[in-house]
Amino acid sequence: MLEPSVLIITTGHDLQDGRLVRHQRSLLRAGVTVNMQKVGTRSRFSRFFVGPITAYRLIKKSHANCVILPDPELQLSLPPILHKKIVVISDVHENYEQVLFDRVWIRKSMIPFVKVVIKILQKIRDRWSHVVVTVDESIARDEYVIISNRPNPVDLPRPSESPAVKRLVYVGDIRESRGLSAMLQLAKETPDVGLDLVGPCDNAEKLQKQIKDLSLSDRVKWHGRCTYDQSWEIARHCLSGLSLLSSTPSFRNAIPTKIWEYWAVGLPILAFDVPAQSKIIFAAHGGVVGTQRELKETLDIWLENPHLARNVGVQGREYLMKEVGKPSEGILDAVQKGLQKFEKIKS
Repeated sequence: MLEPSVLIITTGHDLQDGRLVRHQRSLLRAGVTVNMQKVGTRSRFSRFFVGPITAYRLIKKSHANCVILPDPELQLSLPPILHKKIVVISDVHENYEQVLFDRVWIRKSMIPFVKVVIKILQKIRDRWSHVVVTVDESIARDEYVIISNRPNPVDLPRPSESPAVKRLVYVGDIRESRGLSAMLQLAKETPDVGLDLVGPCDNAEKLQKQIKDLSLSDRVKWHGRCTYDQSWEIARHCLSGLSLLSSTPSFRNAIPTKIWEYWAVGLPILAFDVPAQSKIIFAAHGGVVGTQRELKETLDIWLENPHLARNVGVQGREYLMKEVGKPSEGILDAVQKGLQKFEKIKS
């Protein structure tokens, strides 16, 4: 079998996206040559219609024998063209139909059309990709390879041994459905706590205005997008990690990756009661789930008794370590499976 050489190419993700970084590091640990490239686009229209053309050109120029496509527009257009030239792995880490209700740019009038496109996408992706990987059973088919978002702890900094600073942290995309207003309100109601927001925000001007209008400029810091390592280096010194998701269709059955990452760096979690994340937090005893008022009450206790917060974070990390067991290198399995299928097609 050919030695794998992998290109991860994206039109919609940052190269510091946690899932892409985990794929890259997993492959590098296995001694696989792997590169990542981002196709820069100026608009959403350019991303969906020009991005795949540019991506195809870059793939042709690469020396890789396997490409990982993490974006729906690439999965829709490229697998039929690439099928006989290079191993194609489509990485589906969101339920695209449910995500429709979490994207403000998708108007209600667009939803029927987008649903049709999604069905076409699924048929093309499944027919022409050598391997389809997905994040969990809820969006998997029998032939898919499941690669969860549970991180390998070696990819994250260890929990801080110093006393936690009186700050909350949120790592991820910053928008309303992810709990932006709720996080700011929690900081507003708790004068003794600060808040670190780590991640991109589509409307930076609005975010800064919200922080200013709530008189939180001295306690809330927006770091913007940081590298994967920088993000979790900031987080590991904080008192608690936040996951204040709205109960949208796309979040009800999803376990946010940040849950596992907060635990990896030893943080207890404060979270809203959204089914999937609530279930895992209860199972781990790694945080508190409740209403805004209930989370405020817990935060007050933790501020007075930070050792209690740390103990909860320790339980979360212990649960993560048990769940991970021997760290999965599933992306390597997917690449090897793809190479085997490709060689059969070529022979």
